[in-house]
Amino acid sequence: MGAVSDAATIILVLAFVLCIVAAVAVMLRWLSADNHRRGRRRASLPAVTGHESTTLSPGDEASDGVLALPTERPNEIYLFGRAAELDEYGATLASAPSQLARYASGLKSAVDGVRSYGELSGRLVLVDDKTAAALKAGTMMKDKGGEILAHVLRDDGKISSVTRLREVGGLAAGAASLTNAMSAMAMQAQLDRIERQLTVISEGIDTANRELLRQWHAQALGAQDVLREVYATATRAGELTAANWTQVASIGHVVRTQIHGDRDRLSHAIADLEQLASAPDVKERMKELDSKVDAVRSAHVALSESTRTWAQYSALRLWHFTVTGDPTLEAYRAELHLFIESSRNEIEPLRLRASAAVSQVAKYRWTSMARHPLIVRRLPAASADRLATLEAVNWQPLELRQPKEIELATGAQPNGPIAELEAQAEDDQVPPLNE
Repeated sequence: MGAVSDAATIILVLAFVLCIVAAVAVMLRWLSADNHRRGRRRASLPAVTGHESTTLSPGDEASDGVLALPTERPNEIYLFGRAAELDEYGATLASAPSQLARYASGLKSAVDGVRSYGELSGRLVLVDDKTAAALKAGTMMKDKGGEILAHVLRDDGKISSVTRLREVGGLAAGAASLTNAMSAMAMQAQLDRIERQLTVISEGIDTANRELLRQWHAQALGAQDVLREVYATATRAGELTAANWTQVASIGHVVRTQIHGDRDRLSHAIADLEQLASAPDVKERMKELDSKVDAVRSAHVALSESTRTWAQYSALRLWHFTVTGDPTLEAYRAELHLFIESSRNEIEPLRLRASAAVSQVAKYRWTSMARHPLIVRRLPAASADRLATLEAVNWQPLELRQPKEIELATGAQPNGPIAELEAQAEDDQVPPLNE
């Protein structure tokens, strides 16, 4: 009897242990499934900005969060992520070449510690006002599930980098590389837009001005043709091969010489117009007004053409620096930004001088009325007509059209994730933003 009792006790103990093991296994399995569900929920959130401190181990599945980089342009944000997710943010202004997108995907995989992300896309997108304001201001936001969408700010109060970057052990250098690559891709997209805008202007050049361009740009025509061929090939294929880059790598000095020369030509043409405006003889003003204004317009056409050439070369060089991991990439991007800003600062005074000169043409002394009464009566109308001609000129070849104009032209109605989050929060009676 004692042996039977001992055996029964052992069986009961074993059964109890097995029950505990089974309960622990069920609990672990439930926790694993719950974590997986939470991970999927975080991956589906429209991550607009932020810097998560989550550490991933090599081989872990990465979140599909969209990386966002604000630009200097109002409501224009550079986004990087899966194409299906990018469609939700607003109207696409420019898309990254596939080669650049693949390169950035590799950097993002290294930063997040995963094997591969598959095919990701980069786009310059026009977002709604609320999304843009949240990104620029660096405010904190919540979605309806209470998830925080954070913002990382520099010392000057501006957004410092992209979102959903993870601190993965010693991969800080990789994170910086991804930030620099996205900044360069955003600039490349801006240059692509500038080039397309200037191409439209180029296609409208009349025969007389095109003949002048052949004379003024004679020494650069060969390099210009090769550059445009390489640019068209690269943008169409989405690939800038080493062979294609080699064809244009050495013509940077030609491009810069041409654009600076055309800027000087425009300045000289405006100086001639100012000299005419101060001429005491109103008869001379009326006779020479058209030719002087036309000279300004021709010089502007030349500057637009050389600016288009500069945009093509700069975009290709930035592209090459990005995919080769050139250590001077960020410095070059900053130089391009500085060149655009300095161009704006130099061209705007020229516009003001040209307009003032044409307005001055219509001003005369009382003696001119006595000597040339017919000309004096016609001069104001002629001056106003030529002033309207100058005002129709795109005085900033490197200045893009404003987003609202693009929206009206394309019919795009940006409806970004911030507005959607607010709508969802209102439905669920959850405080939306800025908590």
